[in-house]
Amino acid sequence: MLETPPLSAGGDDRSGLAADRGGVFGFSQLRRSDVVFVVALAAVCGLSVFIGVAGPLGSFTHDIFFLLDNAYRVVLGQVPGGDFSSAWGPIMYLIDATGLMLSGLRPAGLGYANALFGALLAIWAFLIVRSRGSSVSACAVGIYTVLLIAAPFPIGNNPVDFGYAMLYNRYGYALFGIVMMECAAHALAARAGVRHGTGGAISTGIAVGLLAFLKISYAMVAIPFVAVLAICAGAGAGDLRRRFLGLCGGFITLTVIVMCYLRFDVIDMLRDLATAATARRVSLEPLRPVGILDLVQGVIIFIFAGSLFSGEPAVDRASRFRWILFALLTVGAGYLLFISNQQVETFPLNGYAAIVLAATPLATGKAMKWPGFSSNFPRMLLVGLCVLPFCIRNVMSLASAALEWPKLQRVDVSLASPERGADLVFGTARGSMKTGIMGVEYVEALNDGLALLRRHSGPRDGVLTFDEFNPFNYLLDRPSPRGGFAATAYNYVFCDAAHPTAERFYGNASYVMVRKYTREGQDSVEKGNILGLMRIYGSALRSHFTVVEETDHWVLWHRVEAFGEGTTR
Repeated sequence: MLETPPLSAGGDDRSGLAADRGGVFGFSQLRRSDVVFVVALAAVCGLSVFIGVAGPLGSFTHDIFFLLDNAYRVVLGQVPGGDFSSAWGPIMYLIDATGLMLSGLRPAGLGYANALFGALLAIWAFLIVRSRGSSVSACAVGIYTVLLIAAPFPIGNNPVDFGYAMLYNRYGYALFGIVMMECAAHALAARAGVRHGTGGAISTGIAVGLLAFLKISYAMVAIPFVAVLAICAGAGAGDLRRRFLGLCGGFITLTVIVMCYLRFDVIDMLRDLATAATARRVSLEPLRPVGILDLVQGVIIFIFAGSLFSGEPAVDRASRFRWILFALLTVGAGYLLFISNQQVETFPLNGYAAIVLAATPLATGKAMKWPGFSSNFPRMLLVGLCVLPFCIRNVMSLASAALEWPKLQRVDVSLASPERGADLVFGTARGSMKTGIMGVEYVEALNDGLALLRRHSGPRDGVLTFDEFNPFNYLLDRPSPRGGFAATAYNYVFCDAAHPTAERFYGNASYVMVRKYTREGQDSVEKGNILGLMRIYGSALRSHFTVVEETDHWVLWHRVEAFGEGTTR
């Protein structure tokens, strides 16, 4: 159980997430749960390093190259926005670029990156909660965070269907969870006339800044979340002013650092975001069904938040309102992120909210008890529904990937790329699941493309692709040309109404590979991406490039004419 010692009736808060003892990064006494956190952190991160890239890669096989290609670009010195169009900020690319450099540019660097930065975020979350006095809550938050980042499967999918699609969403939820922990602690501890430090506000400002340069939709949801809780904390004008300055200070500091990396190229960054926003409106589904477990979690969070101060004197109505508001903001934020992501079920923010609420004692120090149940039952139910299922799925994924690792050394399906591909193992899809973006079908297409490029281009010739992701420059250890997209997703990052010019899209690429999808009834999304690209950029392709060779899977084009005035759209 989470520690829930009572609050003092009239003095400073000393428990749960309420007390601000020792500042944001300090605590006075080592407890057994602190040791548990350190051991669990070492175990999870050790597994992530051992696994490297989990395999065999499953339903989202080709998404691995979103991370590898863009991190490789960053390693080579390219900058998102200026050198290639990106609907995402540079944070994810920088994280994975660090992992690639640690691994000698091998794909296993993704596991290294998750271990390193998963540990950093988990420790951050742990310290935010631990500095308020609840060691068990801090342990729970830290373990939840590192599992959230390290598990090698897309959120909401089968935990043994390994893949790294939308890994940035895992980081986004972890950073949002850090914001929730600190904001909840401040809202609970805040009282008019009590002076509070700005350390927590600075931390939250930095976290929101990281979200803005990771995936802008997370920051757009986090900013009103932070603002509403700060305004409704009831801590007085002076404290609100200091908190606002702390938030702005953390956010601006982080922004200046990232903008230095981006060479202060604000125009290209904003243009890419505006293009993606226009395209995303076409495919956004504002009403999407949620899973039964997610719905039950939302209901129990509301019931628990409303029960915290049930029957208390009028003086506690403000506290009761704040926690009901916290529950409402959590569920609302989770749903907004859910509909803006390509995600199946699962609301990771519910786990953070459950830990916050379960660690919150009543203002009078009385144990909360539902009729007919023990006093601990409500908290056990909340944690059991909102935290344990998610943790179990992530542990299952890590353990399964570790057990699969010895078998991967005997798999015959691999890429004809001794430079990089030997570390990538692909699952075998059967029946109706066979597509051109996974399993043997995908390996055949990539090997065909690798052979085609080796026949007609040199070791310094980079290539641009008409496909959702570009694997070739990384796999062949060639310099990536400027231009193209971080991910070529039609009606998601570009559309007919908003897209980069042809000159910016083709950049300085000498070769262009156009993917062919021929299987009937399959790969409809990928075919849509190709058709969208050809509709927008096909005329420039035919005007400035010529066909070199066509195979079963690819058409290779070579540039014969430079772009000049009047060639852009």
